[in-house]
Amino acid sequence: ARLIASEWAAQGAEVKPATMPATQHAVTVLDRVTPRREAVIEEIAAYGATDLLCYRAAEPPELVNRQDHLWQPYLDWAREALAAAVRDENDLALGPLHRAVALSGSLVLPLAVLHGHATMGEMTAAALVEDRHQLETWGHDDLAAQRLNSLEAELRTIDAFWRALGRIGT
Repeated sequence: ARLIASEWAAQGAEVKPATMPATQHAVTVLDRVTPRREAVIEEIAAYGATDLLCYRAAEPPELVNRQDHLWQPYLDWAREALAAAVRDENDLALGPLHRAVALSGSLVLPLAVLHGHATMGEMTAAALVEDRHQLETWGHDDLAAQRLNSLEAELRTIDAFWRALGRIGT
C-alpha cells in the first residue's frame, strides 16, 4: 500500500500510468488474476514442463559456464524441494520408491502414485510410453518386449508392496 501510495503522491496534475508500475500490478491482479485465479495458476504451473533451466546450451563454452553459474542454484533449490517430498517417506516406502524412480526414469511419476494422483498402472503407462511407441512403430522385438514385461512386473511388485504397507489405496 505504501509503494502504491508513493506512486500516486509522485503524480503531478496529470496521472501518468507509465510511472506507476506497482499500481499497474495491483490493478492487473484485481482485474485479471482474482477473477480467474485457477486458470492463472495452471498457466504458471505449465511452465514446469518447459522451464528455461531445463534447456542448457552445449556451446559456446562461455555461455555454458554462464548458464551453469546462474542457473544451477535454482535447480539445486528445486532438487531440494523434491528431496523434501522424498524425505517424508518412511524407509519401507523409500526403498521401493528408489527402485520405481530408477525403473520409470522419473521422480514425479512414483510420487504421484504415493500421493494418490495416479495408479501404478497409469504411472507405468506414462513411464513406458516411448518404449511402447517404438514397438508399435518398428514392430515386435523380443528383447525390447521382454525388457518391458520385466519392468512392468517389477513395478507391479512395488505396487503390491506399497499396498501391503497401506501406503497407497486398494
